[in-house]
Amino acid sequence: MIRGFGFRLSFKRFRYQGRHSNGRWRFIPAGVLSAALYIGVSYAANHDERILREIFLSKDGLIEAARVSAKSSDHDIYTRTPPSKDEMQRVVSTLRPLRIGFVGSKPKYDKLIEAMKSSMKKHNITMCYISDDEWSPSNLDVVRSYDIILQKSFRLDADCMDNLNCFSLSKRSKGSNKGTLVIDDPRKVENVKNRGKHAALCEIGLNQNPDCKFEFARSFVVDTFDEHNFSSNDNIVQWLKEKFLEFPLLYKPMGSGNDHETICLVFTPQGLVSACNMHMPALIQRYVPHTGQIYKVYVMGDEAMITQRTSIPEITAEIKNSFNKEGKNWHFGRVSSSTIHHSSIEQSTTSDLVELGNQLRKIFDVRMFNADVVLDHDSGKLVVVDVNYLPGYQKCFEDFGDRFLRFLAEEYNKY
Repeated sequence: MIRGFGFRLSFKRFRYQGRHSNGRWRFIPAGVLSAALYIGVSYAANHDERILREIFLSKDGLIEAARVSAKSSDHDIYTRTPPSKDEMQRVVSTLRPLRIGFVGSKPKYDKLIEAMKSSMKKHNITMCYISDDEWSPSNLDVVRSYDIILQKSFRLDADCMDNLNCFSLSKRSKGSNKGTLVIDDPRKVENVKNRGKHAALCEIGLNQNPDCKFEFARSFVVDTFDEHNFSSNDNIVQWLKEKFLEFPLLYKPMGSGNDHETICLVFTPQGLVSACNMHMPALIQRYVPHTGQIYKVYVMGDEAMITQRTSIPEITAEIKNSFNKEGKNWHFGRVSSSTIHHSSIEQSTTSDLVELGNQLRKIFDVRMFNADVVLDHDSGKLVVVDVNYLPGYQKCFEDFGDRFLRFLAEEYNKY
């Protein structure tokens, strides 16, 4: 029996998942299959492959592929291979002497550390949590005590940030230590985190760019209950038409603590009024017709990873009629789920998604984010529907710990 690679095979007859041309099940001795898998696993492990090699079994013209994935999906795309031993030695020599801090929610820090603890323990690298009690936006002493700071809720005003930049530059100009590297300007991080701001930037950077082949789903922020616009169903429809929107549409609340729980698909004017009464401000966004899958583009420095997840089902006429009759909204939490979409990504789509990641990196000027993208089956265009800062890389990045440490080391060496 082989263990440790996500499967278990006993040396009994093994019913192979495939049929011969005559329609009968083919039986292959498990010992033969086990030996083949063992060779394939060993070979792949020695060659640093993310997906274990395909092993082809042939008997009487039957050729099938037994594929074993070392991660959640066989079809995830990486633009860089995991760090080699030599790379990690250089990473460790850079990071081990440094003091690394994290500013943000404690649950986010705990998830990040949990995903990295094996790699950090192995290489004797630590990351400290900077609590609200320690942090004071008017006092830079805490910042100055760290070499690298990761942040998702960095409360720095413009003057504070300028002081920090001047401090770092003056420290470097004297030929001493580099100063404090803050991964991404907090003001630019806010542009990504705030749905209204990232929608506005994407509208300019993607939708209004004549040379761009990508789009951001048309959106606008509603932050007040306008009595005129909401006075009748006809007024609501006309108001949306002026914004180039129509039902159904997505209603995405803005603000901490309400991100995913109250996202809904709205089908009717009454449903929109109900959603607005529940939570404002919110981003109202065009529903992009797509076929139940969503691409997730993760960017981490110069590296990108592309995966697929199951999205909300395609909105059929039957679904529309049902919700139109009831006048209710469809509350589903997240647009994308954790369910893997097991289908390969076409090479042209992969190239486009990598290009899109590069364009968004330039638009936002940050180094850690992900974009949720769907393929509009009406226009055939890739459409961005959401952007997030410092996403849950650990949920899908293979070898996340080593990759993230490499990212930190490379950013520090560029600084």
